[in-house]
Amino acid sequence: MAFSIHIPLKGGTLKVKSANRLRSAETHREVPVFALFGVYFCWWAREIAEREKATETIYMPEYHERTSVVWDRHAA
Repeated sequence: MAFSIHIPLKGGTLKVKSANRLRSAETHREVPVFALFGVYFCWWAREIAEREKATETIYMPEYHERTSVVWDRHAA
């Protein structure tokens, strides 16, 4: 069962997650992580969260539309 709970606190966010919901920064221990019986407690300080948000890959539909293949199911 996958779950992810976000608890906003004064200095950042405490995230309680299952293993399959972990982000790469959490699996590589770039943020403090405490594991207990398959439940992961991850602390995202505000500074770390803002830095991570600034480096996220942005989805650009116009790029994906140019590079993707369009399938016509009626063409045979």
